[in-house]
Amino acid sequence: MSTIEQYRDAIEELDDILMILNQNGTIEYVNRALRKQLDQPTVWFTGKHITDCFVIDENQPEQDLLKTLKKKGEFISSYVTDKGDVKYFSWKTKPFHQDGQQKTLAILRNITAEVLLQKKKTAYSKNLQQEVFKRHRQLEKEKQKAIDLHQAKAIFLSKMSHELRTPLTAICGYVELLQDKSVSKSEQKQYLSVINRNARNLLDMINETLDMVKLEQKKYKATLRTFSLSRLLNEVHETYDVLAKEKGIDLKFYKSKNVPEKIHSDPNTIRQILTNLIGNALKFTQKGKITLQVKHRTFSHKTYQKLYFYVEDTGVGIPKEYHKRVFQSFEQYLDQHLVQSRGTGLGLAISRQMARLLGGNVKLVHSKPSKGSTFVFSLPFQNPNVSESQYNGKAFADFEKIP
Repeated sequence: MSTIEQYRDAIEELDDILMILNQNGTIEYVNRALRKQLDQPTVWFTGKHITDCFVIDENQPEQDLLKTLKKKGEFISSYVTDKGDVKYFSWKTKPFHQDGQQKTLAILRNITAEVLLQKKKTAYSKNLQQEVFKRHRQLEKEKQKAIDLHQAKAIFLSKMSHELRTPLTAICGYVELLQDKSVSKSEQKQYLSVINRNARNLLDMINETLDMVKLEQKKYKATLRTFSLSRLLNEVHETYDVLAKEKGIDLKFYKSKNVPEKIHSDPNTIRQILTNLIGNALKFTQKGKITLQVKHRTFSHKTYQKLYFYVEDTGVGIPKEYHKRVFQSFEQYLDQHLVQSRGTGLGLAISRQMARLLGGNVKLVHSKPSKGSTFVFSLPFQNPNVSESQYNGKAFADFEKIP
């Protein structure tokens, strides 16, 4: 110890911790730097075993630790202060002999700042990798969405060119036939009926396309007003009853007794949704019937009521794997052995988007091949006894179970 005594003043002023341990791992000497680093008096450590003060490796047995200390090497340990803070130290050890005993000289440097910085870097790097991975997946989804949209547009243009050409060809052909002076009046009537039907189909396709463009660009606006629901239903029934009779289909409308005569909503949008649903049912039904049922539901804790329009048909039905796809743009399920259909495949997609603009929804209740389908259009509307200032369209976001 004479050497230490000789240089004690210099050793005590070192910024690094200098420590001497005996062969059993007991601390014989430590300079004042320890007190500065750990805010503990040096005498608190003197005479204690190193494992009582520092954690070098929790999983390392004490005998292995002593072997490590007796070798020349470098390692890192941690120390928990009375306040619960963790400090980290790098060790450099070198064995030496004194008075016939093996001892260890250890120099400890406080690397807490470096360790914490490295941990922050590691955590940041991990978070960054996660964010990069998340962003990569998002970009992949957006890329796939763009590809799907491009493909959908290509399919749409191809489909539309075919679908528009068919009624136009029929119209042009029958117009030429009408120019023949030898055509009888009965034939003229038949030709005009064909021209009218194809012109109506052509107009429907154009209207559907324009509606979808407006919806996609968020330019379609709902105009709310109070109107007669019975009158609207009668108008829709009159429009499709003639077409249904032409196909030999029975078209029936039913309305629950508690359905109000007047409601506050957008009649034009409601008419369009019902037109799409009933038109679809008529398109895919070759025999049997189509039924529209209107049900009413009230909510005591809400400022609005709900109507449910069930459209049920006895048509070709839809396989289970197509149930979700029918609401996608340009999607149609066609069984060529059962139905010959013309259209854009936009009707259901448009109906659902329009219904959601009104706070409602359009869902497929059930459908089986050759057994028909049932769709429901749910429509929230303002209670007649609630003022405009109390009305809150955001309440429509609450979707109750369809009765």
